[in-house]
Amino acid sequence: MRYFPQNCDIIDLSSTDGQIRLFDNILENPQLDHVIDLEAYNLDRFFSIFKDISYDHAAAEAGMGVAVFYFLDRTLASIQTAIALRKQLTSSQFVLVRNDAIGAYRAPVYGERELSRIDMDRQIRLPVLSTDVLDFVEDPEFNLADFIMQRPHSLPDWLTDELWSFLEVIYEQQPIGTAETMLSA
Repeated sequence: MRYFPQNCDIIDLSSTDGQIRLFDNILENPQLDHVIDLEAYNLDRFFSIFKDISYDHAAAEAGMGVAVFYFLDRTLASIQTAIALRKQLTSSQFVLVRNDAIGAYRAPVYGERELSRIDMDRQIRLPVLSTDVLDFVEDPEFNLADFIMQRPHSLPDWLTDELWSFLEVIYEQQPIGTAETMLSA
């Protein structure tokens, strides 16, 4: 089950109307942060549209920063996709996300040479969370904003410490003074 906040739009990229609505909505609201979460099977379609309408250029003209956060898998295909995706971006930042929870990145399917071919602007590492913390944060009743704002929550102290440590690792990897529109691939 996936939880979507109340102000979240779910847009069908297979329809022209949905495609127009997605990009127009972002450009009409540059004061807001936008997150587009794409599953792998939507990457080609989305970034084909992104390139065809010169969204990179339009966002830059509107004074918007765009960052594409690409979650790397352990496969060579994942690296090849990252390389191809990066080549489509003209002014957007490309951030490689390496999730420790999916295993070692030195798997025999590729080496550092292939990884170095990805022209990334920066890299973020997500540390592993315990199953106990994941169970709490994936519960629709859990609100991360409330947790961060230190409002009452049901997370036990020993799990609170682990989640704070996780968030601190991520926070420390964010460049100072950046506010960006994020595309999660």
